Amino acid sequence: MLKVFIVIGDGGEFYHELIDHGYPDGNEKALWTEVLESYLRKKMKRQAAFCPRKSKGLLISLNPILTCGVNINFCDINGWTALHWAARFGREKMVASLIGSGASAGAVTDPNAQDPIGKTAASIAVGSGHKGLAGYLSEIAVTSHLSSLTLEESELSKSFVELQADITVNSVSKENLTASEDQASLKDTLAAIRNVTQAAARIQFAFRSHSFRKRRAREAAANAGGIGTISEISAMLKLAFRNSREYNSAALSIQKKYRGWKGRKDFLALRKKVVKLQAHVRGYQVRKHYKVIWAVGILDKVVLRWRRKGAGLRGFR
Repeated sequence: MLKVFIVIGDGGEFYHELIDHGYPDGNEKALWTEVLESYLRKKMKRQAAFCPRKSKGLLISLNPILTCGVNINFCDINGWTALHWAARFGREKMVASLIGSGASAGAVTDPNAQDPIGKTAASIAVGSGHKGLAGYLSEIAVTSHLSSLTLEESELSKSFVELQADITVNSVSKENLTASEDQASLKDTLAAIRNVTQAAARIQFAFRSHSFRKRRAREAAANAGGIGTISEISAMLKLAFRNSREYNSAALSIQKKYRGWKGRKDFLALRKKVVKLQAHVRGYQVRKHYKVIWAVGILDKVVLRWRRKGAGLRGFR
């Protein structure tokens, strides 16, 4: 029985139509291609939604689906693309075809309770036990991310990247030189490791350069804001420390002055006089306020009571 590469509409129409056509002359591939193309044309006329689902290795289905306008990175309800499903089932040829058609190896599935940050196709392949496919997808993801960056490399950075790649490749080759029997696969593995190491080193160098430029920009903005040169900064520091020394010496002299019994006695007498003076001032302010109220009372008695026939301000609204 054929495994369906895509799910269209309710998911049952295409399978029933495939069964109705039968297998002419046992040519399963020709039947698949013919029925799939006719069904896709019919669905495109009705503007149906296509959802890439499980990549079961049917490479003949890929080109007709892409020709009908389906995005290679289209996600299903769980955020899985066709590349995720191909990595899940270990379909190496389908993965290579999807990567060649422009599928994103760094695409992440939708987060859930088990995976709060989602999974890439490489992590899905590792979880399913396809380690070789996971290494290939990881290499493609790193190199594609490197190609998306705009780098300005110098000779020093290039030599640093080459050195890092050589160190990594040598360490891996020493570990697997005696254990590996297939020299061709070992050579391909070392080449992949070298590419990934170079890409990772270039990405790290790019982020370091970006942070260095941001730090220099902040320093330039601070200098333009009025901090000035080193001599100006030193003068400001001297002024600040001089003021602090003056404050400390003044506090020390005050403590020495009032440390003995005679100084403390004079200080208590002075404080008593100050408290009395403050009491006199506050009493004067209260009496002055009372005089204002009394003046208003006289005005009430003399003018307003006469004007309002003895009522004054009582009951006035």
